[in-house]
Amino acid sequence: MKLKAVISPNLPVRFARALITPELNGWYLETVIVGCLHVPRSAVHPATHYIQWPDFMVQYQDDRLGVEVSFSKLSARFDRSGKDFEMARQAVREKFKDLIEQNLPTIRSCGLFIGSQTDKETEGPDGSWKTLHELDMVEVFGRATDSDPELETPAGDFSLKPFRSRNLFSTTPGIRP
Repeated sequence: MKLKAVISPNLPVRFARALITPELNGWYLETVIVGCLHVPRSAVHPATHYIQWPDFMVQYQDDRLGVEVSFSKLSARFDRSGKDFEMARQAVREKFKDLIEQNLPTIRSCGLFIGSQTDKETEGPDGSWKTLHELDMVEVFGRATDSDPELETPAGDFSLKPFRSRNLFSTTPGIRP
């Protein structure tokens, strides 16, 4: 069960860093995986339940900000109801709303969109049965007022991932130019 965010490159680097912490991963495992989706703690493992490093979307010309969070590889088993998946989507939305508020300056806002994909159809809150369920996008307003330089530095200016990109003309062994 994978959680992944795709973020605007002009969001503050402080927000991007908040997405790659062991604390967020612990929250995801306890609240969403164990709490909402009823996975036994003994079955939680890094190979099966994790947060993927965020990716960047292409920046909008008008500088609007966006965060899309999806979780996938979700097994719709007999012990998980559509309500469980809805609770998981709501929990993820609230957590990411808090992260945006805490790590975005008060003068900015950011759209937040949450979706989930299951291996079988599940019942949504509207009674429809499908594999893809989404929450309506919400506009989240920043509340950060401190003078942290990472609030003013766009995340897309830095490589958050080790080996995020490679030179296509590389001579690294095992990689063809």
